[in-house]
Amino acid sequence: MKSVTPIRLSAILMAAAFLFTGCEKENENRVDNQPVKARITSVIDGMSTRASGTAWAPGDRIGITATKADGTVLLSNAPYVTTDGNGTFTPEGEAFYFQDKDDVTFTAYYPCTENSNITDDGWIMFLTNGLESQKPENQPKRDVLFATTTGSSSSPDLQLRFHHCISRLVLRFLPGTGVASLDDITYELSGIRTSGIFNTLTGETIVNETSGSVGLTVPGSNASELTSPLILFPQQSEDDKTLALTMRGKTYTATFKFKENPKNGGARELAAGHSYTYNVKINNTSMTISPATIAGWEEGGNENIESTN
Repeated sequence: MKSVTPIRLSAILMAAAFLFTGCEKENENRVDNQPVKARITSVIDGMSTRASGTAWAPGDRIGITATKADGTVLLSNAPYVTTDGNGTFTPEGEAFYFQDKDDVTFTAYYPCTENSNITDDGWIMFLTNGLESQKPENQPKRDVLFATTTGSSSSPDLQLRFHHCISRLVLRFLPGTGVASLDDITYELSGIRTSGIFNTLTGETIVNETSGSVGLTVPGSNASELTSPLILFPQQSEDDKTLALTMRGKTYTATFKFKENPKNGGARELAAGHSYTYNVKINNTSMTISPATIAGWEEGGNENIESTN
């Protein structure tokens, strides 16, 4: 049997210490006992409502991407659903588990779309023009939301705080001088940019430069008020916008500009997450506007419009 010299013994002990330290560091990064399941709940920042005027609806789907700090993608556009509409989301496929103690960044967007509609860097085309897209029952699918948060095995309860990436413009029609009540109103709002792209990974929107129009028929019969909200891309413009409406065979036309935003250098714009109300008072021979109460979205401002038939 060979003897172990002091030098050789020292070398063996150093090697053992190195291996032990390496294993210890590796074990420190493993989740104790077993992987930890991520639990996801959500709120809509600043409010509990969407474009439809309701909270999350049963069956609403969001797309979630999970990424480590080194760029490793653990989830990519994974669909999660709130079955009961209570803001608690569960995966449509396999649940996500933290496999180690590293932090993971989660991004989420609504409404979830298929991978085939998304570019490699996260962009999707989005349209808000046309009669169908602006119908009240379809507007929730145009109300784009985005959220991001960080979680880990030690903090697996994730709360996604969604914010609006889109703007809302509300036309509130009221009877004025010589008009006792309102019936069906058909209108067209032109000079509006109605399409753009949205990034599912960052929440960024880019509006197309081409202007278009949106229009609807607002049903009414002897109504004291009719309201028509529109979901539009955030945009800036110094140009006039034209509102043309017809009621009881009479046509009225008015032009107006977007409100100035003092928080953005006075730019006339529709800002993301803001709602802008234009109160259209229909008189016998003209239209005037008075301020309205804004609820639900962050206030963007009110505007009065003057027009004649």
